[in-house]
Amino acid sequence: ELAEQALPLAGAIATKRNAEVVLTTAVTAGDRWVDDGFVRQWESEEQAAVESYQRSIIERLQQQGVHAKAHSDWGQPQAVIESVADREGAGLIVMTTHGRSGVSRWTLGSIADKVLRTTNTPLILIRPTAEAPVPEAVRQIVVALDGSDLAEAALPAAERFAQAMDASLLLVRAVVPPTMLYGGQFVPGGLPVLDQLEAEAKQYLERTAERIRKSGLKVGVAVAVGAATDVILTASREIGADLIAMTTHGRSGLNRWILGSVADAVVRHGGVPVLVIRSWPRLSDEAPEAIPVVGDVVVRPPVLTETEQATGSPRPRRGDVRPHRPERSPGR
Repeated sequence: ELAEQALPLAGAIATKRNAEVVLTTAVTAGDRWVDDGFVRQWESEEQAAVESYQRSIIERLQQQGVHAKAHSDWGQPQAVIESVADREGAGLIVMTTHGRSGVSRWTLGSIADKVLRTTNTPLILIRPTAEAPVPEAVRQIVVALDGSDLAEAALPAAERFAQAMDASLLLVRAVVPPTMLYGGQFVPGGLPVLDQLEAEAKQYLERTAERIRKSGLKVGVAVAVGAATDVILTASREIGADLIAMTTHGRSGLNRWILGSVADAVVRHGGVPVLVIRSWPRLSDEAPEAIPVVGDVVVRPPVLTETEQATGSPRPRRGDVRPHRPERSPGR
């Protein structure tokens, strides 16, 4: 039932874009260590049940005028989803996600997380709630930007989506006070600085919006001071957004990509579907995460310097010739 809550939006998107919905179901293989015929019979019955279920969904969609077909493969869900998306040349993956363990805390479902960090296809994540039903149409789209190339990677997909759905865009940028970036460190964050940051942020959004308006789309801009998540969610609620579009990026770890904290919070608390585009920062001489950018002003961390030791000779490096010292007897 959870997965089926993605159907109304997927059907509406397909109808607007004159596209086809490809239903995808992953079936987990049985235990092949036991080969007494029971496992093969179970797999055959499971396959038949999946195909029957998919036919019922296809019939329901066709009654609504939506073209649909289905695939069912054996394997892990994220691998099956990615494989089918690649084979079909899918332009969009739509799926629901749900809560996990924890006291009243929702985290991104493991399947959605794995799909997001392995696919290059734009992904719409839906977290259905009783308070916020899944919209069946998209008329207002919030696009979260921060002035970086990474965030702007969401614009092409958002523009295409808005064109297909006859929707308008609201470009949103948060101005994070420098005092929020460095706890315990003095950095300028008074009203003059914030006024400058807000002005620069609005100029950036207006330039971006003007470029997009040339394609015929209706585009607005919004700038606010505060944490990125709060600003995005507030703007979304104020205009009654049907979709939030944003990029997410890599974090620390052994080559493992996880959903960025802002995107995670937006999916968790947004109450509307989130179009997430995976993007990677361009390599540069300076790591972007080491130099936060607020507005168009670079706020550099305090400089840490090392001083040479004042006393003592330098420690010999490997390969240096050490002076000979006579061996000491065990008794000395």
